Amino acid sequence: MQALLSVLLIAPLIQSPAAEKSKLKEQAEAAVERIDAAFKDKTIEASQKGNALRAETGVLHELVIKRIAKSLKHKQPLIRDAAVESLGGMIHPKSLEALLSHGKRDRKMMVKQEEYHVAWIKAVGRQQDEEALEALTHQLFSYPTSAVIQARIFAIANIRSVESVGTLIQLMTVTDARRINNHMQNMQTALIRLTSIDRGKNVQSWTAWWRKSKKNYELPMKPPIMKKQMQARWDRFWGNPRTYERNAKRSKRGQDPEEDPKDGGD
Repeated sequence: MQALLSVLLIAPLIQSPAAEKSKLKEQAEAAVERIDAAFKDKTIEASQKGNALRAETGVLHELVIKRIAKSLKHKQPLIRDAAVESLGGMIHPKSLEALLSHGKRDRKMMVKQEEYHVAWIKAVGRQQDEEALEALTHQLFSYPTSAVIQARIFAIANIRSVESVGTLIQLMTVTDARRINNHMQNMQTALIRLTSIDRGKNVQSWTAWWRKSKKNYELPMKPPIMKKQMQARWDRFWGNPRTYERNAKRSKRGQDPEEDPKDGGD
């Protein structure tokens, strides 16, 4: 009898999947209404309308994503900035779909606006989805600024998959030696972040390692704590708090155990 009573008391607290789905939809509809109300208010500035988008990113639903994605076409740069940032933080296939569509549609505009271009790349990279690799690698070394190239390399490295490793290695071979050497510091950081292996800034060393390893390669479950300057560069790019130990032991940092510890690095 006591057991039955316990079940009856607990049952109302357990929602069925259908009930949870319905509740989330209600929350999403309310979030969209709040966004629409903010955008219709002529007394609210563009920055505040952007904040109205950011305020609803906790409601992870297609309706909210669709409404925020609509603002990617807004004429106000501050609102477009907020839309890109918001979608980057909403990890969902529809967010990535909207961001990739925006990148394809407005590529010419992005090329002319470096800061916005980098923000878009970060948003795509935060989705951590292999579906983004093609867009991130497209004509990667053709962009005129190192900030955009670095952003694309780091965004690829934020997608933790074996395919990302192969993509970065392949990128080393699609341009001339001078150009790739200019970006090997970022390539090295990205590859260590993915693999925990350090082959320095030597293209031939990385490609040889990959030829030997790729058939049965398994990606480490977690990224390593890198050397201080590398970790700082990575964290600075993503805006991460510096929570790692400044004096982490070398044994915990990215290193190829088959290589001399002095080989490569900053």
